[in-house]
This record gives sequence, C-alpha cells and structure tokens, in this order.
Amino acid sequence: MTDAKTPTPQINVRAPEDARKTLQRLGGLLRDNADFLATLEAFLDEYDRSANKPNISDRLAQIEARLAALEGEK
Repeated sequence: MTDAKTPTPQINVRAPEDARKTLQRLGGLLRDNADFLATLEAFLDEYDRSANKPNISDRLAQIEARLAALEGEK
C-alpha cells in the first residue's frame, strides 16, 4: 500500500512575474512544512505592525526638527 498524500487545493494568484519563483517557494514550504504557515503569519503580522510605524529616516527627521525647535527657543 502506498502512502498517498491528500491533494492540496490549487490557488491562483495575480502577481508580478518577478514574484513567480518566490511564490512557488512559498507554495512548496506551505505544502511540505506544517509549521511554516505559523512562521509566515508571524512574519506578515510583524511586517504589518512595522509598516505602520515611521521608518528610521522619518524618525530622525522628526527628532532633528524637534531639536531645531528647542534650539530656536533659547
């Protein structure tokens, strides 16, 4: 008796051609590694959280503007 895997559903995604190999890698990891989904979801959650925060350049510009305002008050 062979150990046949249950077929996984096929999902089609519209994405840039440059993303093709990456999406295929993701599909393989999701299909072959049961723990990968949780890892990917955690990564995406962290990405979403950090996307809503100002980046380092923006934060530095804000600090410099505040410092300039404080120095102007002297």
